[in-house]
Amino acid sequence: MYTEWIGRFTATFIQISFVKFHLVAENYFVHTLALFTLTFMACFFVMTRINKYILRNVYPKVVLVHASLIFLLLNLYVYEDITSGFYWFSGAITYQVPAILFLVFSGLLLQRFNITQHKNMIVPDIINSILIILLAGCNETFAISVSIILLYATLACFYFKLAFKKVLGIYLLVSVSTGLVIMLSSGILDRQKIMAGGTSYLAVFPIILFRIISIFYTIFQVSQ
Repeated sequence: MYTEWIGRFTATFIQISFVKFHLVAENYFVHTLALFTLTFMACFFVMTRINKYILRNVYPKVVLVHASLIFLLLNLYVYEDITSGFYWFSGAITYQVPAILFLVFSGLLLQRFNITQHKNMIVPDIINSILIILLAGCNETFAISVSIILLYATLACFYFKLAFKKVLGIYLLVSVSTGLVIMLSSGILDRQKIMAGGTSYLAVFPIILFRIISIFYTIFQVSQ
């Protein structure tokens, strides 16, 4: 576990907080229970936003609870190593926390798109921008992934002439700016030396792009 600035400021802050309050050594199961609970709550939050803004409250809350539990089980199913995702403290905080934050961000983003009055848009925009910064501060993979997703979403809005291109452009700017600060930080460079990494950041982009395409291809194949 790192205790100094390495670019992963969100994960580092949470890890230090757990250690400071003796939640790891004395209560080693606390972070696992917390991650399971928060993942379920984040899933339920996204389900309620989808049900409200897309499905127009078709399903009752009990159905959304069941759907959230299924989503949580799917989350566990796709993990290559559940022990690293939920039980190993350092890895769980570094990789499961951003997954939770991304779910919350997705739900708030859907809610933001359905706000019509300008005065009610400021607070959600601030919260979403903070979430983007916190997401990028968890690990480099999420920092790059969120930027790519926002880039595709912004380009799609321009192509289909949707009204959300401005706010998505702002979110993209926040994401890219935060990502650049993190990638250029001395902590990341020092961590690369420690991990003896020889892969450049540019090599990560096609890998993530391929994964995104493969995920959507699988979804469309199953739907057929």
